[in-house]
Amino acid sequence: MKACIWCIAWKVLSVGMVEFDYSVIVAFDFDGTLTDSDEFGREACLSKKAMKYLRKIQSLDVITVLWTCRHGSSLESCLERLRKAGISFDYVNEDNGRRNSGRKINADVYIDDKANDGKIRWRKTYKRIKEIIKCRKLQMKKK
Repeated sequence: MKACIWCIAWKVLSVGMVEFDYSVIVAFDFDGTLTDSDEFGREACLSKKAMKYLRKIQSLDVITVLWTCRHGSSLESCLERLRKAGISFDYVNEDNGRRNSGRKINADVYIDDKANDGKIRWRKTYKRIKEIIKCRKLQMKKK
């Protein structure tokens, strides 16, 4: 099945018992991905198109992670601007160790302008995330 090429089944240790976790984790870069400029530290405008698709992706009931090099007051400023725009994330610069105990963020989808020559193909990315979710649901039915 075509959609399943995007999918990986993960096993997760839960408190006191083993369970299967089929949640899709999507990590978003901030500068240049969610903003109109990739100049780190510059207070660039939030991208209207990015905000539109971020909301659509969040409506798919995925786990969202803000994945950025920002820290300290720069990160707080970024989070405040997102809050004012009505955007929040499940995690910031972490995935709560759900699949990985190391410092590296673990996600199914990484959305970063640096991976796409500075241009995010939002509609295509949204469709791929929906394919991953569909595949995970099929995997759940097989269990």
